[in-house]
Amino acid sequence: MRAPSSWSDLPVDIQSVIMEHLYFDDQIRFRTVCKSWRWNTYAIKSADQLPWIFAYKYKQDDSGFCYLYNPSNKKKYEIKKKLPFGSRFHDSKYGWILISKPEENVSFHLACNLLYFYNPFTDETIKLSVLEDPHIEQHPLYIDSSQVIFSGNPTSNECVIFLHVANGWGLIRKIIYTCRPGDTRWTSHYCLEDFGRDILSLACVDGVLYCATVSRDGISEDKNFSLCSFQIIVKEQKIILDPVDVLSFAIPPWKMLYHCRLIESDGNVLLTYNYEYDESCVVFRVDFSEKKLVEIENLEKKMLFRGLEKWILASAVGAASELANTVHRNCFMEFDSCFYKAPETHLCPQPYGWIKEAYTSVYQSIWIQPPLHFTRYQKITPSVHSFMIGSIRVPIRIQLPPQSQ
Repeated sequence: MRAPSSWSDLPVDIQSVIMEHLYFDDQIRFRTVCKSWRWNTYAIKSADQLPWIFAYKYKQDDSGFCYLYNPSNKKKYEIKKKLPFGSRFHDSKYGWILISKPEENVSFHLACNLLYFYNPFTDETIKLSVLEDPHIEQHPLYIDSSQVIFSGNPTSNECVIFLHVANGWGLIRKIIYTCRPGDTRWTSHYCLEDFGRDILSLACVDGVLYCATVSRDGISEDKNFSLCSFQIIVKEQKIILDPVDVLSFAIPPWKMLYHCRLIESDGNVLLTYNYEYDESCVVFRVDFSEKKLVEIENLEKKMLFRGLEKWILASAVGAASELANTVHRNCFMEFDSCFYKAPETHLCPQPYGWIKEAYTSVYQSIWIQPPLHFTRYQKITPSVHSFMIGSIRVPIRIQLPPQSQ
């Protein structure tokens, strides 16, 4: 076998093996070496096992700066992206963050009717239509973090945004709004009209929308928790939410149900929330065949990442295997890691303990996982992106092989 005459002639299989062992930011450097490496390494997953942190420090005089924190190599990157003061993060998937922008000339500082996607890894933005509805014109909207989600990669046809809103005066609306990137308006779904309940959390699993709800009748000390499900049907470019089932469960009053989150994991629907008197949490799996909640005693080879907005259950494999059955909490850029349901004497590694930021209430942060690979963005975006490495912005030209005829 003839030795390669230059680095650009390195065999493709060797390039792929190298890329598979690199973290996302190192893959970016790798692909900037030469055109051959960019061409041959466009669809290889990075070695990242732990979610990154995307954070934004607000300043009222200007819009502040965004930051990315990579726990795998303990590096912080500054992104010179300006976000409006009062912006809020809601959900993240595939390297994208769903952000709400505050309304202008509205005194209620959390009011908003405009959402958009932002990808901090590629500095791309996808705009969504303004949320307009005759039922909400007279009152500003408040979007709770656990009540707005999206179902797929925003660059694909599978992405649907689901939203339940309230307003600044305590009015609760039993309406689910849906929208897809490219739609000119939001669609209203009155599928919750028959439920005299609060909507606590939303999740989308295998084409089904799940709504966690709780009664507020005050008759019983126990909270009556229900899980409503709706089949997502796309018909003639319209989204239909077709009711499937309603499961009811009794929840003891000493658990903080109002802090619950629905999480998808390997096709399962999980319910998780904090205990009332400490920061520990409990996780249940929804058993649809038996119509009951099954408490999980051990996360096995999983890691739970808790945040004010986003909760993620990730696999603890490879270099992250020592973090199996652990819980990691992010609250205003203060991090704490512990073993799930283990005594406090069990010392847990602190993969985010290196992040030291002064406490401030004007920090917004969210867990985010890097894109699976580069090819998804080329379909609808320009071929040149950039990424901040320290104080240097490195351009990345994404090139795809020609389509086979």
